[in-house]
Amino acid sequence: DLDEDIGVEGLLTGKKSMESRTSLEKWLKQRQQG
Repeated sequence: DLDEDIGVEGLLTGKKSMESRTSLEKWLKQRQQG
């Protein structure tokens, strides 16, 4: 379920801006660690 939600958000942010994608990757790493 989490993977699906992250995938959707990733696609949306990716379409908006590459910078958003970078921020998303950092967020994903923090989520995995936490």
